[in-house]
Amino acid sequence: MKKIGILFLVLLSVFLITGCGSTKGGTGKKKSIFDTKKTMTCTKEEVDEDGYKSTSKYVITYTSKKVNKVESEEVMAMDPTIVDWVYSFSYSIVEEIDKLDGIDASYVKQDDSTLVMKIAADFDKINEEQVKEAFGSLNEDGEIYTKRNVTIDEFVSENMEGYTCK
Repeated sequence: MKKIGILFLVLLSVFLITGCGSTKGGTGKKKSIFDTKKTMTCTKEEVDEDGYKSTSKYVITYTSKKVNKVESEEVMAMDPTIVDWVYSFSYSIVEEIDKLDGIDASYVKQDDSTLVMKIAADFDKINEEQVKEAFGSLNEDGEIYTKRNVTIDEFVSENMEGYTCK
């Protein structure tokens, strides 16, 4: 009886690890419990010298340590006398980002003193060369959306300094 129990546990372990030989999305790749999508949320809050608060939130989706998608939201409070100027200046940049393959971007004036920028990047669809070409010298220090095959550890260490990630 003890041998049957041990055999059952071994088979259960193999089933859990290999997914019992099922394939993922018709690709022929075997599923595994390690292929499940996970998310990490990173947040940061800053207050400028005038007392205006900005918050940033990134939701990073990854599978087997490879980043698949990043969704960000930046909420920026500022002096109402400059919000229109900042919005008009920045809007054209966000429009260009939205044209890139694999990236959806929006930028709205939430109220008289708050701007909100949202970007969703599908790392499986990003065209690295298109991003580099679009931003040229602005991209010399590295940009969040220029690497298709980046691990969660690389992404966090390169882009989330000062953020709290869970």
